[in-house]
Amino acid sequence: KGVLNVGKGIVWIIVAVIIGSLLLGKTPGAFLAGLGAFAAALMLVFKDTILGFVAGIQLSNNDMLHVGDWIVVPSTMANGIVTDVSLTAVKVRNWDNTIVTLPPYTLVSTSFQNWRGMSQSGARQICRSVNFEAYTVKRCDDDLLQRVSAKYPKMKAFIDRAKSAGKVDYDPGTAVVNGTIETNLGLFRAYMCQYLLDHPLIVTDQQILVRLLAPTTTGIPLQIWCFTTTAWTAYEAVQSEIFEHIAAVCGDFDLRLFNYASGMDTETVEMLPADSRS
Repeated sequence: KGVLNVGKGIVWIIVAVIIGSLLLGKTPGAFLAGLGAFAAALMLVFKDTILGFVAGIQLSNNDMLHVGDWIVVPSTMANGIVTDVSLTAVKVRNWDNTIVTLPPYTLVSTSFQNWRGMSQSGARQICRSVNFEAYTVKRCDDDLLQRVSAKYPKMKAFIDRAKSAGKVDYDPGTAVVNGTIETNLGLFRAYMCQYLLDHPLIVTDQQILVRLLAPTTTGIPLQIWCFTTTAWTAYEAVQSEIFEHIAAVCGDFDLRLFNYASGMDTETVEMLPADSRS
């Protein structure tokens, strides 16, 4: 579309030069030479058009942008689907149905994120974490291992294999069960790996990780890293389901999610009598 607009502009310029030379009785070359003094003014007037044309060539040659792409431009409010690309404007329909109009050279002079690769791959990443209370992490005893084996039969094979090996088996595969039976948190990591592998909407030929991040003042973060469908509604449903499941089953591993204290945590506050204060 931008190239077409430029072509039309060139045609109109040629027509204007011919008409002007005929009216003044000069050759087109002499007429153009006389316009040299106005070159700076013309470049100033058509600055956005010239920049847009150059930016359009760069966007096209580098395959940076297509109509229908989902883009995010951090320096602007643009976060949505590209609906139109012209010589002077790129129109983006945001998810709230507002329209953001950007000059093409903005996308060349600054960085922007294009989600086309995600759409073409057919898999979208889930990368979120939850925090566990540090004091609830403990060594696994026989009672905990037996309870987990009885309630989650698929974990029995992992526990028996770890016991017989006598050491941690670090599997380097892309989508495998990784964890330990040394701690309840390591056992829970193994359980979540198995849960993700068994989930029908989790892509098993992409990386699956259940890992710990650096401890913080709000507990020990457990991060879920996996890939699922690109359909937005289904993606959000799967992501929500995973973290709802974590909240529901972590108690079976004697783990507790971190939560700031609330009014429910303190039932009464009694003040000491004045004569007993010291």
